[in-house]
Amino acid sequence: MNLKRGAPMKKITLAAGQFVVKNDMVSNKKIILKQIEQAKKKRAKIILFPECGLTGYTSGDQGPMENLTVKEVDDALKEIGDSAKKNKIYVAVGSCYFDKKKKKLFNSVIVYNDKGKKVCVFSKMGLCKGEMKYFERGTELPTFVIDGVRFGLQICFDVRFAENYRSYFKKDVHVVLHAYHQAGIPEIAAQRRDLIEAFQRVRSSENAIYTITSNTIGLNKGKDQWIPTMVVNARGDVIRKSAPGRTGIIVETIQADDILENIEMEIRDYSKKLLGMKTLGKRKIKGN
Repeated sequence: MNLKRGAPMKKITLAAGQFVVKNDMVSNKKIILKQIEQAKKKRAKIILFPECGLTGYTSGDQGPMENLTVKEVDDALKEIGDSAKKNKIYVAVGSCYFDKKKKKLFNSVIVYNDKGKKVCVFSKMGLCKGEMKYFERGTELPTFVIDGVRFGLQICFDVRFAENYRSYFKKDVHVVLHAYHQAGIPEIAAQRRDLIEAFQRVRSSENAIYTITSNTIGLNKGKDQWIPTMVVNARGDVIRKSAPGRTGIIVETIQADDILENIEMEIRDYSKKLLGMKTLGKRKIKGN
């Protein structure tokens, strides 16, 4: 299948899971496998899980792999890949990820296709200060395609870097999957929630890109969530949002070409004038 961004395409159903991500891989994995099955029953094509949703997240004194071996993580990821194959669904799961070629540990989102094959790995680029002593910084903005719809990936703090989303716009991406582990002191969360949600909505609007987020609930029944698990359309409107503190999934069917053509043309024309570009976003995309 060859499709240009903005050309007519079929609808696609997206899902995202949220739950209390613990430093307990067995517990996290059990919930992930259950939510994969729930997404399949809702006929979703892909489901996204939070940052380090499998292994658990920490940037404190205890390292993210303090009580885990690389083999244990690899075995758990294989189970998730097997579940993707069994349920015939794409799965994007956040996890600590040891790259055997680079011999480095990354904070990544690993994507398995509906045949259980690993098709994409994105590693967090905007590492927070507490993460730098554990993780290597990611340097690439990979994409993958489902039924002619091109996807990109981001993790948490990456939302503050508009250039990442603009790079995805240039790569003809329709949907960005953005995994978060953004939960903390409820009083601070209450102050920051509108800001972080606004960041996400602006990233969608300024690039005419759909985004779907998945965030941990935290330990205070969602009161400590800095951003909800949600779907944002290419206008920047929140069209689906999970209730704070509710373990479960959200599901939304989108038509990626509904408004992109006009908005995209305006962005494209202005970008060319501003940056002196002769061409922008002319690449074709091929189905897997």
